[in-house]
Amino acid sequence: MGYNSWMAVGWGISDLIVHEVAGYLQSSGLQAKGYVMIGCDDGWSAHRGPDGRIVPDPKRWPNGLNNVTAFLHANNFTFGLYSSASGVACSGRPGSLYYEDIDAKSFLEWDVDFLKYDNCAQVQ
Repeated sequence: MGYNSWMAVGWGISDLIVHEVAGYLQSSGLQAKGYVMIGCDDGWSAHRGPDGRIVPDPKRWPNGLNNVTAFLHANNFTFGLYSSASGVACSGRPGSLYYEDIDAKSFLEWDVDFLKYDNCAQVQ
């Protein structure tokens, strides 16, 4: 069980919100009751770099995703990201179509624990 950013902040997910949610889940006692997952839905990425890798939005993740996952794991949370099976996600940000392998490698390098994967936008 846990938190998915979509219903609370839509495309507005950020490092700050993840830290606030983790703090709330701890202080409210929800983490002790099993709420240990924090999922970042659509809106976390910025674009694809010249190497084809998806780039986290530097305004939303100024210290990168590895710092977020390290913080969450140190506090006994798991971390998830969203991607789409189309060329763009609903937000218009990059989807994983034709980049599945490279995105999976990036998610592993960032220590992402799970992936929410849908086909929100049309194939492009």
